[in-house]
Amino acid sequence: MSMSSKRTTQGPNRKRRFVLSAIRNGWRVRTNGIGSFASKWNGKRLLTRAIRKSGRALAFKSPEWITTLTSTGGPSGRKLKRLEFLNPFNLCRWMVGFGSNWLFSRSYSSLLVAVPSFAFGISLLAICLLSRRPDPTRRVLLYSQLLDRALHEKDYDLGLIAIRNLVDARPDNLEFLYHEAIVAQLRGDVEFAVHRMETLALDHGHGMAAMWIVSQKFDLQKLKGWSRDQHTRFRKWMDIALSGMVRENSLSAKVLMFSYLAEIGAFGEANRYISEVVPARPELALAAATLCRSQHDELNKIRYVRIAKQHFETELMKRPSDVDLRVNLGRTLMVDERFEEAAKLLNDGFRLTQDRVLAKATAEALLIWSNRLGEKDANSINLPKRLQILSAALGVAPNDPTVTEAIVRVVVECRSNRDPRVAELRESILQSTNPASTHFIRGTIALLENRFEEAKSHLERASQNGPNYPAILNNLAVATAESKEPDLEQALRFSNLAVGQQPTHPYFLETRGQIYLRLGRWQEAIVDLEGALSAKELKPQILPNLAKAYRGIGSTEMAIHFEKLAMEKN
Repeated sequence: MSMSSKRTTQGPNRKRRFVLSAIRNGWRVRTNGIGSFASKWNGKRLLTRAIRKSGRALAFKSPEWITTLTSTGGPSGRKLKRLEFLNPFNLCRWMVGFGSNWLFSRSYSSLLVAVPSFAFGISLLAICLLSRRPDPTRRVLLYSQLLDRALHEKDYDLGLIAIRNLVDARPDNLEFLYHEAIVAQLRGDVEFAVHRMETLALDHGHGMAAMWIVSQKFDLQKLKGWSRDQHTRFRKWMDIALSGMVRENSLSAKVLMFSYLAEIGAFGEANRYISEVVPARPELALAAATLCRSQHDELNKIRYVRIAKQHFETELMKRPSDVDLRVNLGRTLMVDERFEEAAKLLNDGFRLTQDRVLAKATAEALLIWSNRLGEKDANSINLPKRLQILSAALGVAPNDPTVTEAIVRVVVECRSNRDPRVAELRESILQSTNPASTHFIRGTIALLENRFEEAKSHLERASQNGPNYPAILNNLAVATAESKEPDLEQALRFSNLAVGQQPTHPYFLETRGQIYLRLGRWQEAIVDLEGALSAKELKPQILPNLAKAYRGIGSTEMAIHFEKLAMEKN
């Protein structure tokens, strides 16, 4: 039989045998059940067969070149010398030759079954590379946790390492730059902290940085001594803070701005913050009530007084010996015109704690009560009541200069009163005061009645027997300058001491300005007299003297201006 006939007869037979085998195997699967099928086609067998086929596909078909490479070390068949084996370039060339010869010796149709192996290898390589690649997010998280722990444990050196790594990872992150300045401040590097915070606030409008600068450079407790430049800079930084902080975090800035505006009397501007500040900080309802009273808004004043009173009373029940709470509750009652109740509350607190702050606050409440009665007392009907109140204030704070000055004003006011009860109360007060206060009162009365020698004598005794209060020194300067034999240089020394204690007091400035004027020191007189113009009641006597001082320095135009103003006042 020829070869061709053998092929034709074997072809159909092979097909027939294949079909019969498939039917037989299928029948076995159907008759033997699921267990036979699983045992024949389970995953382990399939994976084994795939690996075996992949191995055959990757096997070397013609190993002549590999024999050459392994025996000679070079793809050209030339044997390498021993030193050449040590050359890394020869090693690289050997590896390139191995890879290229292997690749071009493959039958590409047989590589199809090796695709899963290639895919698995490439995936494994990619996973290895990605796992070794640094994750910036994870790095930031780790260093943030390290920074929190360092600040909690007050390990500022460790905190500096953490924050600098955070800044290196995110150099444009303003919060990281802000915290770097905070850590620098905690480590004592205040200069770097201030520079960084100013840069953040001015260049980037960072609100928290501006608040930090305000907290470092401005003290609201010393607000009365601020210069105009300090007020300007404070407002600038607060504007940055209010505009740069998000609404949720801006409450602290609004509270600070409200407190500042209420303290300087800018009630129109402060009114913008009341609705947001008071619900969150009920202790500020007292300032809000004071603001509403100044604007004659009685309805809102009563509302805020009620909020403040409820808050302070609740807290005072928990802490009855807390001085600040009791003082604030007393001030709340005074805003509501309940002076007697406020004085009793404060005096009870003084008896409980023996704190002199409460004694001073009690005296203040009594003085305000006396002044308010005086405002409503056109016919001096309330003089006995006012003297009784001042006597009580004197009993609580006998050495308080404000009490002494208030007594002087009332005693001078009632010196021409013929009511025997008023005279009795006045003498009782004079006898109750200490010797210095008694001489001060009698000297001031004599000064007002132009009995300068007697006034000088009493005031000198007051200065010798007690502390040199500025009011005593000021009146002594006037008596010394107006006596029969005036000693202007001595009067100026007394006046300088008074102004040194209260540099902005208009009455003390007016006294020193008059002395400078009499000494011919025109420029210094102008400075003091213009500073005293804030007291409106002093203007009629200051304006002619200012005109005289300006003529003294040759400024005729300004002299004429103040002369016209003086004529208008008269």
